[in-house]
Amino acid sequence: MPQDLPPSGGYGAVQYKRNLPARGFRPAVMLAGMVGVMTYGFWKLGKGIRQQKYGLPIPAPTRHTRFRSGLD
Repeated sequence: MPQDLPPSGGYGAVQYKRNLPARGFRPAVMLAGMVGVMTYGFWKLGKGIRQQKYGLPIPAPTRHTRFRSGLD
């Protein structure tokens, strides 16, 4: 039974270097985004507390605000 041999000229190079993508957002961008989200959340919380505390009417959803994402 004959044995398999490597091709003449040898095998091609093996790619062993890892091609990793960029590491993502910089920490400053992540921090700025987190501060923005937290500021918006506390603003909405304060708005809701003021509505409950002072009895301000909560605006009823209209045709234009029914499908909004909450950014008002």
